[in-house]
Amino acid sequence: MQSGTGTRPVPPRQPPATEATMSRFSEAARDIASDFLAAVGASLYFLAFFAAIHAALDKLSY
Repeated sequence: MQSGTGTRPVPPRQPPATEATMSRFSEAARDIASDFLAAVGASLYFLAFFAAIHAALDKLSY
């Protein structure tokens, strides 16, 4: 057993090859699509939240 041997430091993770070869246009399009899907998801989440509040208030009124 050798003294002073420890674990080697992990090299930094390299990005996948597809991202390295991606053009600026397609990278921007991917970012825009990601932002759009996030906005749609947030809108649906808030719509469902307000629909649940509306249904709860509707049940309380009767």
